Amino acid sequence: MTYHILGGLIGGVLASIIVLFVALWWQRVFLPWFENRLYRGPRIGGTWKATIIREAGEFIEMTELKQFGYNIEGSQTYPKDAFGESHTYSLKGQFVDNRLSLIFHEAGGYVDSGAIVLEYRTIGGIRLEGYGVWGTREGELVCEKYIWTPEKHAPTPAPSMPADA
Repeated sequence: MTYHILGGLIGGVLASIIVLFVALWWQRVFLPWFENRLYRGPRIGGTWKATIIREAGEFIEMTELKQFGYNIEGSQTYPKDAFGESHTYSLKGQFVDNRLSLIFHEAGGYVDSGAIVLEYRTIGGIRLEGYGVWGTREGELVCEKYIWTPEKHAPTPAPSMPADA
């Protein structure tokens, strides 16, 4: 009888481990692959030149995006701020109905975070336009206009989608 209880416990632990690995594989490998296969919208993965329009002029950031269906991940590099410091941000968000919504966090040093919402435009050339919001070191919220243009690996419009739909 003790052997049956011990065998049941070991079997239960092994079954739990197998279910855990299958669930992790399903969530991290299969679902992103499947969503990417089903996705039919514009592909925006690649390198983008992000122009921030401010009263003091235009400032440039370089952005690298990876697209998995509707999900977007990437990084953004800002070469020099008002204090002469360089910043690198991690980006995570979604691209749904021609709207890119991103949350960003600084990779190290000063902790900076915020959000960016951009509309996908095709009239006059492919670009993403919208606004970014974040907090300053003084604790104030800043909202500024962004225009992103593709640098390399140009995004492709969705098949059979009207422009700016």
